[in-house]
Amino acid sequence: MGHIRLGKLPNTRKWTEVKNLLDCGADSPQIAQATASAIEHIFDDAVHDKCLSETVWLLTQLPIAAKKEEFSDALRKIGLQVSNAPSVMEIIGAFSDAIDQKIRNSGGRSDLGEMAQMAAVETISNSILTRIKDIFRSTPIETQLAFYDLNTSRHYNAFIRDFFARLTNKCLNYHLSMITPLKIGENARFKTISQQGEFTNALSKHTFEASEVIEEFTGELFSLKKRKQTGISRRIAAGFAQTALQNITKMLKDGANTDAN
Repeated sequence: MGHIRLGKLPNTRKWTEVKNLLDCGADSPQIAQATASAIEHIFDDAVHDKCLSETVWLLTQLPIAAKKEEFSDALRKIGLQVSNAPSVMEIIGAFSDAIDQKIRNSGGRSDLGEMAQMAAVETISNSILTRIKDIFRSTPIETQLAFYDLNTSRHYNAFIRDFFARLTNKCLNYHLSMITPLKIGENARFKTISQQGEFTNALSKHTFEASEVIEEFTGELFSLKKRKQTGISRRIAAGFAQTALQNITKMLKDGANTDAN
């Protein structure tokens, strides 16, 4: 992970609009709207992104594995090489390693796949570590229960939504980061790096609000997961991922109603 390389933005009308909006002081929802329009084509073929589909599939398997009496065995069956009493951090490391192993012989990963892997690690950390009182002294049972807690519809929906919000936000910022550093200065859009940071935080909040649109789809995924105790297939995970990203992007393009500035 961590090998994404920034390139140059295409010289297109849509990216020119983004640059112009930044120059004229547009707020984060307006910038998100224009940027979403400029990157929407990236998600058109997301269903075929092996790294993305494997990441989403593994995320759906973790809560199911926690329902098994032998949690470590269940994790190993889905490709996570863990010890017999894995800690949260060990599971997170094994999660990333499992994705690396899966795509090693599939032509490598795209930037989207790389961002998906990073977003998943952040989502697991955020969702699970907050459920454990002391991550350095947690027992194997506490770790398993933290993952098991995701097996309610409300918690599962929040878990999946958090991932797609983070992924979409990373996609937006990945492209905007080719522009915004050039917009810092006394007579520029952002007078200080701190102001740029405030803009980035507002954009993240706005993207999360827009991600609410996928909760209906996540509910359908949860129902399917409940009907099939072994979880959903990789094919379904891939299709769901593309649909989720396209719907969040549409919400951003349509101008999601939030309080972000």
